[in-house]
Amino acid sequence: MGRSYKRTRKTLTQNQKDHLARAREARELRSATNKDIRSILESRKNLEQNTRQEARAAVYHLWAKNATKKYQLLRRRTRRIEEANNKHKEHLAMLKGDNTMLRREGARAEKENQQLQDNIKQVLQNLQGWITKLSAEQKELQHKRSNLKKKASQFHAIKESMQERARRSAAHGYIFKLTHRGIYTKEARRLARYLLSVGTAEAKVGKAISAVGKVMGVEVNCVMDKRTVKRAVLESGVAAEIQLGYKMAKSDKIAYSSDLTSHKHIEYESRTIAIRVVDYTMPGRQTYLEITDARDRYINKSCQSNTSERLAKATYRDCRCVQ
Repeated sequence: MGRSYKRTRKTLTQNQKDHLARAREARELRSATNKDIRSILESRKNLEQNTRQEARAAVYHLWAKNATKKYQLLRRRTRRIEEANNKHKEHLAMLKGDNTMLRREGARAEKENQQLQDNIKQVLQNLQGWITKLSAEQKELQHKRSNLKKKASQFHAIKESMQERARRSAAHGYIFKLTHRGIYTKEARRLARYLLSVGTAEAKVGKAISAVGKVMGVEVNCVMDKRTVKRAVLESGVAAEIQLGYKMAKSDKIAYSSDLTSHKHIEYESRTIAIRVVDYTMPGRQTYLEITDARDRYINKSCQSNTSERLAKATYRDCRCVQ
């Protein structure tokens, strides 16, 4: 550990004291001068700042004034543009309304045009149909006219032939012809069937017709034989069967029944048929069937074979059509 010594204060001389006093004064003066300089600099700086702020404020004020003018100009321009835009909008709305009205009128005109075209097409079709119909009627009338001309010429020829025949008949008497071009007429066959139905024998029908004509003053050109009478009866039977089959096929309601018996090895069959048919005098009325008892009808058919001859008898009930 080292040795400590007590620090003793030195005594100053008068020069040193004066020198220290002058140094202290100089230091105080320097600090005061520095303070003044600082204050001057600060005031100058503040002045410069104020000047700058005033200049900046003047510039800002000028900018604000110019901006205000520009804003006012832009505002007036915007107002004018808005007014013009509003006018354009009103004009556009008016044009839209006019366009809508024009579209409606155009649609109405198109619809009317379509209706007129349809009407014209319909009228043209009707006219075409009438023209076609009139052409067909004209052709038909021309055909009828030609037919009438032919018939008139034929009528004149027939008239002259009839007059010639009447002159010959007056000279030689009237001749009734049972045949036409070698074939017995329908009237002759019907007359033969009628005479057979009233009881005249088949072999006597031709002679009966000749005798009746002779009594009436008419000469018959030929005599119908037994075989021809049989053929006329068979023809009527076939036609009746065809008609019966047709009626049965066309009828929506039909009832039939049958019964069979034999006597001396000969079979006898009875058949009953009920068919719903219309009233031929009034075909439009609705009809129904009512089956009533009536007299039996017998149809005799002679069937000739190599070994035997049988007689078939069929019994039918009358079916009366009631309104």
